[in-house]
Amino acid sequence: MSTRHHSNFIYFFILLFISCSEPKLNEQTVAVVGKEKITAQELLLSYELLPHWTPSKRGAAALRAHLELLIQKKLFANEGRRRGYNTDPVVKKIVEWFENEELRKAVYRTEIEESIEISEEDLLQAYHKNNIQLHVRHLFAKTEKQVKAMQQALNDGIPWEEIAKVTFRDSMLANNGGDLGWLGFGDLEGTFEDSAFAQRIGQISQPVRTRYGYHLIQVLNVRKNILTSQADFEAKKPKLEKMLFRRQEKRRSSEFVKKFMAKKNVKMINKTFDLLVSKIRDDVIDSRSPDVKFLPAIKDGELNQLSLGLEAYRDEVLITYNDGEWTMGDFLEKLRSLPITRRPRLDSPVKFRRDLGMMIRDDFLAEEARGRGLAQDPQVQKEAKHWEDEYTFSYFWQSIEDTISVTDEQVRAFFEKHRARYWLPDRVHIQEILVQTRSEAFRIIRRLKGSADFSNLAKTHSLRTSAAQKGGDLGWIALEQMGNISTVAFQLEKGTLSEPIQVEGGYSVIKVLGKKKQRQKTFDEAKSAVLTAVRRQLSREVYNQWVERLKSKTKIQINDSLLVRLGEQIETGDRILMPGTRKIN
Repeated sequence: MSTRHHSNFIYFFILLFISCSEPKLNEQTVAVVGKEKITAQELLLSYELLPHWTPSKRGAAALRAHLELLIQKKLFANEGRRRGYNTDPVVKKIVEWFENEELRKAVYRTEIEESIEISEEDLLQAYHKNNIQLHVRHLFAKTEKQVKAMQQALNDGIPWEEIAKVTFRDSMLANNGGDLGWLGFGDLEGTFEDSAFAQRIGQISQPVRTRYGYHLIQVLNVRKNILTSQADFEAKKPKLEKMLFRRQEKRRSSEFVKKFMAKKNVKMINKTFDLLVSKIRDDVIDSRSPDVKFLPAIKDGELNQLSLGLEAYRDEVLITYNDGEWTMGDFLEKLRSLPITRRPRLDSPVKFRRDLGMMIRDDFLAEEARGRGLAQDPQVQKEAKHWEDEYTFSYFWQSIEDTISVTDEQVRAFFEKHRARYWLPDRVHIQEILVQTRSEAFRIIRRLKGSADFSNLAKTHSLRTSAAQKGGDLGWIALEQMGNISTVAFQLEKGTLSEPIQVEGGYSVIKVLGKKKQRQKTFDEAKSAVLTAVRRQLSREVYNQWVERLKSKTKIQINDSLLVRLGEQIETGDRILMPGTRKIN
């Protein structure tokens, strides 16, 4: 073969390889960005989850806007990945958590979802229940001992209504005898509903356990829809199948986790746990400022502080299980690997113990998934890639945005051009004393009309503690800023007292200290808001410039016919069936 023919052959082979390696548009792919696909499923998910992105658009126009958003995210994620933002420790930690979450879901899919079958008979039974409404009341107890005591009280002739008054914290249920009104299929928790639908009118159930506690249930009446038909059944099948599937999934998941964790034989070492709780209280919660004292999660800086305080106890065993143990040091490292929002709650030892148990469960399930090779599961890899894209895009764009600077000249020029945007509304300056009852409010008014000083009474009597410390001073407020208080305040003259004003938490008495008419803000008053507006404008301009730059060097393909078809289905309200989706007949 000649050198020329040999070169042509290699060139042809390279072109063929490139063309074969590039993703193609098809009935499931709505766009290709470089070598990255955007599926119709991803597009529809964006449309459903982010309706505020296109509030004034519908159908194909809305989908095109969502597709543009997804394309831009792909462009930024790919560029961010090229620059190494996907290896940022924070990004890696968040993506790892999402990957572990998908691994846990993969275990559930293989153990539970793939084995669930909903028969035609199941659907028919659900359909008949769906055409029945029950008038139900119940009594509630936290423990089995308490619910059995209620049963005995009923047997002893104590009226249902009297037991309800001492059973419920909710005043409405306490006063109406635990009456839940008319309820249909799907309105109640599964075990509660199963019992109610199996009962005769007037019958009182045996104790029924739900995730909330224990219940005694009584069906007071039943009404049925007699206008049923095969066509109606067919129309409602998808919704009924989804409901039955989720119920089976929930029940089987609970059973699976219970058996799975029982085999692990997990035990908490209470002495170490108590030490941990004590250190969290001393080194974290008590060190917080009052405004953040009750934040549930622990932040990274606080975790560093806690780790220092526990340095001498890192080898203390916190958790034991069949195959090993977690020391205090192990726990701290696992805690550090979690995103802040996924860390155990610190606001009470009970919640902390519960969340720690869930943390252990999640860790074991992710480990189980990896042992089964589920890290190679296509769905796991797809979701892990999705979250890597999301956070790579976010961190890359944040790094660009951080370089945007705003000068005083730009801020002042923007203010001069948009002065009409910046106004101070009519305002009123008030003091308030908040008390629990109307009669208390009238007593306060009588004292104020005598010789009592408003500030002193507010400090000693007002329930709004933040204002009470300042003599009840609520500062300058605008109309509608404080509901009924604002409405009354704007009707009063300076120096006058109000009648009792009913508000959430009691009754307010207010005094008007001053009034101001609306006016334009000065530059200094508006500067903070103007600076934000200028930053937003510059950020949008820089973002659009980057989008155009990235688009210019990336091949983008759009499946217009699929986009139009999906848009038409949305506009007509048709149920969208993705290729490969099983249609229920």
